[in-house]
Amino acid sequence: MRNWLSERAHRFEKLQRQRQLAITESTTDLVATIDIDGFITRLNQAGYDMLDLPVTVDLSGMRLVSFYDRDSADAFVKQEIPNAAKYGASHSEVELCTREQNKIPGSQVLIAHKDSVGNIECFSVILRDISTIREAEEERRILLEELHQTKKMNTMGRLAGGVAHDFNNLMTVIMGYAELGMMNNAKDKPNDQELKMILDSAQKAARLSSQLLDFSSKQMIEPQILNLNEVIRESLQFMESLLGEGIILDWQCEEDLWAIRIDQSQLEQILLNLTVNARDAMADHGQFTLSTENHVLTRKQANKLGLAEAGDYVQLSIADNGAGIEARHLEHIYEPFFTTKEKGKGTGLGLAAVFGAVKQNNGLIRVDSEPGRGTRFSIYFPRAEYPQQLDDITVPATAAANGQACNESILLVEDNEQVRSLLTTVLQDTGYQVKTAENGALALDLYRNEETHFDLVVSDVVMPVMNGMELYRQLQQTNPEARVILMSGHTDQMVSVEELDLKRVNLLSKPFPTAKFTDTIREALDSL
Repeated sequence: MRNWLSERAHRFEKLQRQRQLAITESTTDLVATIDIDGFITRLNQAGYDMLDLPVTVDLSGMRLVSFYDRDSADAFVKQEIPNAAKYGASHSEVELCTREQNKIPGSQVLIAHKDSVGNIECFSVILRDISTIREAEEERRILLEELHQTKKMNTMGRLAGGVAHDFNNLMTVIMGYAELGMMNNAKDKPNDQELKMILDSAQKAARLSSQLLDFSSKQMIEPQILNLNEVIRESLQFMESLLGEGIILDWQCEEDLWAIRIDQSQLEQILLNLTVNARDAMADHGQFTLSTENHVLTRKQANKLGLAEAGDYVQLSIADNGAGIEARHLEHIYEPFFTTKEKGKGTGLGLAAVFGAVKQNNGLIRVDSEPGRGTRFSIYFPRAEYPQQLDDITVPATAAANGQACNESILLVEDNEQVRSLLTTVLQDTGYQVKTAENGALALDLYRNEETHFDLVVSDVVMPVMNGMELYRQLQQTNPEARVILMSGHTDQMVSVEELDLKRVNLLSKPFPTAKFTDTIREALDSL
């Protein structure tokens, strides 16, 4: 009886081995057995094919890792074998190099076989060719890049078309009235009206440029500590006039609202654009709701909203019960010149400018909308602490010099010849002594010259040879007390204002009215 059971068990074991062998030989995966030194003791047909080996080849003396590239071989010996010995199996991706030097990416499973006392007898290797998977992943990556490029080009096309249209209209007005003004001047006729139209059109061009820079986060900002409720309170009358009599404005503000740090003109622009957007969505009839509140967000809450950090935030919500936005449009609403409004009724720059301004001030904007039920924009700004002294929050502009001669000397650094000439004339007419330089390097030489003394340096930011930021850093090393005004309308080379000593640096965004320029000069000099 015992012999019969033993013989039956032997036959069953033999049958199992035959079945396993059949499976091994029929699979398209490489299946190999290697000894504890890594030498191949058995290889299935798919393994011979994958390694470009004839079935008659003598496998004795061949290590499996000799068919791996260097990195895969090192990882196999130093990581995979120890892991398999410890955990029983190890999975990894490898790079095979066949006898014909063809490279094959593979997904590998290494299995350790142990005896009854735990000693390793041999290893099994199952390796699958994943070339087709890698090719599919590469094709997907290429398709995603092409899609991204197509979307980018579509956006740039709308951007270029919108800018060209709006700027060409503005330049037509400016050029036309400039010619009329010159003709009237030759005829000794007053040209005040023509000059006013030129100025108005130039200001509109400046606002368009500002919106574009807000969208791209390249606008030079002048952040200060503000109370959001106070800014809204000052803007309510203007917002009500924008909305019209048919729209009810409901403001729900949280008392003791925390302060935020933001450029005030950008905050006002956010309120303006979202108000206009809501008005157009409601077709002059509906309810417009403004609300402000403090939030203490945990890491989980912050991550859910899309904020990088937990902490204290001030939320501004602007909601309407208008037409709403279709789901297919939501991902495009912040793109420049994208609009769902009728032709001629919207530039498509409003929400792009809002997005740029929020992002530039380290905030986050979210939108929730449903067609026919309205839209809600929620903006989160990080909490800011009020400084100890009120003077650190805002510095009121003082009156400019009234044209009387003075001993104050200014170094003006500007690479654009026309801008340099204009600002030089303005400063000299105001009564200052002025020296000019075309770039930061020339300005630094003038400043370090023992024969010259400057009370103030006024510099553009983006210049060749040495830009304004590098000039500022060099001036700080030469004279830590140096007073500087940085001016720019495009700040690719401008770093975060946190790098600046705002007690000794003023920021001035181009374009600017002459009065603001002279007021900023006077303010900087009076703070010495």
